[in-house]
Parts: sequence; structure tokens; C-alpha cells
Amino acid sequence: MEHTHTSLWRGAFMDRADGQSLLNFGFGRCAELMDWTGRSTNFPALGNRQTAQALEASASLFCRTTKSISFYDSVIVFERGRRQVPLREVR
Repeated sequence: MEHTHTSLWRGAFMDRADGQSLLNFGFGRCAELMDWTGRSTNFPALGNRQTAQALEASASLFCRTTKSISFYDSVIVFERGRRQVPLREVR
């Protein structure tokens, strides 16, 4: 869990040495959670468990070990835990 209430204040209140606000950092991590599903080239492999498993190593460590990210007033919560490659299904 990270607090964000000072991340928009800039200057001496910035939480990150790289100059990003914590909110922008959190947004970037949200996009990283889609390492498997956010690439159109992966879509055919996500059709069954066997081909999806071949994608396991293609995602970042963060993607493979973060279940969710939740944004609240002044707080970002990172729920850590092992994830499996998601499968798509025809409905």
C-alpha cells in the first residue's frame, strides 16, 4: 500500500526519485498487468491452457506476481500473489 496524497504537490514532496508522481507510476503498473492480454500477438495462444502456458515467461515479473491494483482516495493498494496466464473463451 502506498499513500498518494502528496504525489501531486511536486518538489520536495515527490515520493519517487525518478520524478514520476506515484499516481503515474501506479497507472504504468496497471498497464503492465496486461502483459499477456494487451499484446494482440498473444491472442491466439490464449485460447487454451497448453499454448497459454508457453507465454508464462513472456510477461514481466511484476505481471506474474501482482493480482490486482486498487486506487482509493490518497492510497494505492498492490495485492501481490502468483497469477496464471489468463485464458480467453468463446461465449
